[in-house]
Amino acid sequence: MYFKLDIQRLYDSPQQVIGHANGEWVPNRKDYFPRIAKGEILKDAPVFDYFFLESYGKKKDWEWKLQDAHGFIGKTPRLGCWYISDRFKNLLEHFSISKDYHFYETRLLYKGDKIKYWIFHYSINPWQNMVFDKSIWLIKGEDDIIEKVSTYEQFSAVRSNYYLDLKKDLELKKAVFNYSFDFINNITEAHLLVSKRLKNAIEDAGLEGLEFSELNYTVEIF
Repeated sequence: MYFKLDIQRLYDSPQQVIGHANGEWVPNRKDYFPRIAKGEILKDAPVFDYFFLESYGKKKDWEWKLQDAHGFIGKTPRLGCWYISDRFKNLLEHFSISKDYHFYETRLLYKGDKIKYWIFHYSINPWQNMVFDKSIWLIKGEDDIIEKVSTYEQFSAVRSNYYLDLKKDLELKKAVFNYSFDFINNITEAHLLVSKRLKNAIEDAGLEGLEFSELNYTVEIF
């Protein structure tokens, strides 16, 4: 059984919006961040020192809450990454993460202290984990199954054609993956999925800033 995993970004409080990690003050970011964004795995990367939290609200509220997972803002490695605590990273390493991924050590300046945090780059060639010709998509709002596709490129082309020609979107009915990963990036839906055992471990560890929701499609392992 799998659940969708998200970062909690809004709270019922005066601050409302959680801070996001900004790497503007990392001195060597221009040498490394673009390469990470292109999908390189940089095993010789230095410790990125330092990030800070920034929000869309007033500066005095940027550091109102520190949690185990943050998004990014400003100067960052861009999409396909989360900014996670050391204890979240240590927990993830005891579970199976879908290929390819990498952790980059950083320092987060938070209320005057520097804390070890990590860039978790989870979205490096994620389409290799999905069995496209076994997965099933419907035309949204209808019962018609679209023709089978074999690659992510074919899927993207089919979805684009349906939208451009018929103004219709696709809806995932069944996602099939090639291994029983505990953490999966479902690239076709932009969803991060976690197994029930990883969900339980996150809750038992008391990690903050993560929320789970049920899926409206099934997940199978081929």
